[in-house]
Amino acid sequence: MGDARPGRPAEAGPSAAGVVRSITARSPSQVYIRVAILAALLLLAVYTAFGVKRLQREAEMAPGGAPLAAEASLVASRIEANLAAQRAGLSAASDILQRDPADTMDAAEIALRASGGEAVAVAVAGPAGVQAVAGRDDGADWKAAARAAAASGRSTWTGTAGETGRLYVAAVAPASTGRNFIIASGDPARLLSDPGKGGARAIALPDGRLLAAQGRSVQGLPTFREAFALSMEDVGGQSAALRGQAANGALLDVAVQPLAEGALLAVAGSPSRNVANMDRQVMEGAFNLLAPLAVGIALALMLMMQSRKVEVAHREFVDSEQRFRLAVEAAR
Repeated sequence: MGDARPGRPAEAGPSAAGVVRSITARSPSQVYIRVAILAALLLLAVYTAFGVKRLQREAEMAPGGAPLAAEASLVASRIEANLAAQRAGLSAASDILQRDPADTMDAAEIALRASGGEAVAVAVAGPAGVQAVAGRDDGADWKAAARAAAASGRSTWTGTAGETGRLYVAAVAPASTGRNFIIASGDPARLLSDPGKGGARAIALPDGRLLAAQGRSVQGLPTFREAFALSMEDVGGQSAALRGQAANGALLDVAVQPLAEGALLAVAGSPSRNVANMDRQVMEGAFNLLAPLAVGIALALMLMMQSRKVEVAHREFVDSEQRFRLAVEAAR
């Protein structure tokens, strides 16, 4: 029949099963695509886990966290620099009085100049009264400051006296001048910068009185308790991070930093972070965490859907080719 020759069987074409295996072997494998998708999802899951852990650490941080503690340290550093300059002036005045105990006016003027403008006025005062004053500070109570310095029993004293709101630094004058003190006065309000909207800055005494305060929520309040709804027992005389409340009811994160050997406390406050008022950095962190995850999941779904479509089309092609081959073989 046809081209078949006697003694030689006609060459048969490949079987249907062979055709299917051949086409399947030549078709692109979907396994590698799925492995790549799963690997990408695994990396995104690891990234998400680390991001969630970081957000948890931020949520569990002490009230105000490191930024507010740094603000309190800056306030303390500014006050310490002011006190150090005044002490340097008092030391220069002491040298003058050591050479000439009667030269109290020159000593006061030297101390005022040596303080570099950090002191408002300087006086030499003692039990007998005020002997000399350089500069002008109408709010200073020199006698009360001298009594407080004498009562402290220290060679140098930092604090306040009376109700003037002045911050004094005093040093014992040379013994040849009698029981006198060289005293520098300053305005503590000058040492506080504007804390910005909702913030608060203050200088407090260990007994809870406020020497100065900046910020709408604490302006004009006389005590630490009234300003922050906290007590000195809460502070404990050491660096502390606390959660307080302003006089207007707003929650405040409060950082406290002792200075001047515990004679003063630098206080910084900022609006407390909560669900309704979350810190901007945490919000940005959450967005940076969720955005790549959402994009990755969307791309993975698209790739899986496309892979599924390719696989279905390939299977249909194989089935069609198989039916065609079977039809050809049946027609022979």
